[in-house]
Amino acid sequence: MGFRSSAIAVLALPWLVVSAGSERPEDLSRGAAALCIDVSAPAAIRIDACTWMIRHGHLRAENLAIALNNRGVAKRETADLAGALADLSEAIRLSPTALSYGARAWVHCSVAWRADDAGDDAASRAAYAAAESDMQRALALDPSSGSLDGLCY
Repeated sequence: MGFRSSAIAVLALPWLVVSAGSERPEDLSRGAAALCIDVSAPAAIRIDACTWMIRHGHLRAENLAIALNNRGVAKRETADLAGALADLSEAIRLSPTALSYGARAWVHCSVAWRADDAGDDAASRAAYAAAESDMQRALALDPSSGSLDGLCY
């Protein structure tokens, strides 16, 4: 998907169809931001909205980290674990928060479960260790952000 020129411009957001020139960039940005953070929206729509924000939102580092975090969480929901890890790792690089570390811990859990299903014990152990490490970092930043008890189970 991408821009298509004609009487109608279809943005990389499947839910947003506007007449060419009818929307100001700040209006598009507000709409994408609202969907990027809307946890009740389907994951695919959140991914598209967050991607639009990341590419076109001219965001400060902390807001870029939020968009990356939200897109990473949505990618986990669609089983794009590599994409989720990439987004969450970049969010952490930009602005390390307990939320991002906790989200990445859950992605590592998903990687571990997938490795368990494939019978790859080494990959499973590595993913569980990464999940525990991320959760420890989350707890160091915010002790109320969760618990290691039952992590990944």
